[in-house]
Amino acid sequence: MNSNIIEKLIVFCSSPRTVEAISTYIGSRMTVPAMSELQIPGFTVFQNRDSKQCPIFMIKPRETTDIAKARMWNFWRDPKVTPLIWVQFDPAYYKKQDRVLLKVLSDVHLGHIEHNSKKFLADIKLIQDTPNMFTTLNGDMIENGLKDTHGTFDQILTPEEQVWGRENDPSQPGLVKLLWPIRHKIWWALPGNHEQRSSRSGNMCPLKAACKVLDVPYFKEPVFADLLTWNRVFNIYAQHG
Repeated sequence: MNSNIIEKLIVFCSSPRTVEAISTYIGSRMTVPAMSELQIPGFTVFQNRDSKQCPIFMIKPRETTDIAKARMWNFWRDPKVTPLIWVQFDPAYYKKQDRVLLKVLSDVHLGHIEHNSKKFLADIKLIQDTPNMFTTLNGDMIENGLKDTHGTFDQILTPEEQVWGRENDPSQPGLVKLLWPIRHKIWWALPGNHEQRSSRSGNMCPLKAACKVLDVPYFKEPVFADLLTWNRVFNIYAQHG
């Protein structure tokens, strides 16, 4: 495919397009298999379906950050439909793997006296060591006990320490350090009622702050997700229940 057609595709497919519309725009017949196999350095070709179940394609630039390079997937967030995210796996991934494993991390309550550190560390290691396993953060990742909430005196770490770790104490790492080895495997995060304590009282979500450092997509509400791989669409709905 020549460079002129590639340039046209990048411009036209900045929004989702059918192959018929693409063919008309570039003045050359384009097929679904050809678009599915299309690889453009520095870009991700997203393949989804519209409301009529017709294949649609969108081309978006890929980030150049270190974490983006480590991901075997790229994401796009719909600016009009706030809680919608597309997660597109790279061809290099789905040509070698025959499945995607999802292990959701939820209700960890890091910092609470009864937090199961052994289980949490084992889950992180399992995700890290399993090439086709990924995760999402489904809320209540920290205890976040505040003065006006229950559980304040059941904490062994302050809310700040729960996120960033206890200063000069390697035995008490925070959420950011614990999740750092798997940050390229976290599709998104959303808060639970414990993170929302800070959102209500101080208009600041500690999980959102952690996600900014980890470079993880954060949503303040339930998430509708389209997982795109093997030319299929898997729909996921996530909410902290």
